[in-house]
Amino acid sequence: MYWDGTSWSRPQNLPPSPPLPRQQEPLDHSGLSKKASAAIGVCILAAVGLFITMQSVSVYGTGSLWFGVGMVAAGAAASFFLGAPTWVRVIAIMCLVFSLFNGVYLEKKVFDMRDAIDQSEALYN
Repeated sequence: MYWDGTSWSRPQNLPPSPPLPRQQEPLDHSGLSKKASAAIGVCILAAVGLFITMQSVSVYGTGSLWFGVGMVAAGAAASFFLGAPTWVRVIAIMCLVFSLFNGVYLEKKVFDMRDAIDQSEALYN
């Protein structure tokens, strides 16, 4: 190809150029693996957090219980941000609801236990 002053032209003695290969759309292999890894990560995070919320607590504190609730909440949020499948989102939200109810229930039990200890100490003093 050369510019003859008015337009681009091709020399007459050159053979015609071969047709350009069709560009194929790049294969998106990351979509499936992203959803699978998001599903696995969210399920593991929610399961570990749920197990932490079901551990026993003492009258000294319930920090580990709420740490577990936070882990489940992080897993539920990650399921939406990472585009996990719908069934993973539903399970993560169910785990979150259960862990919240479990946290409130155990917090009330610990409060009642502290009250009972205070009342028994008041009887002996």
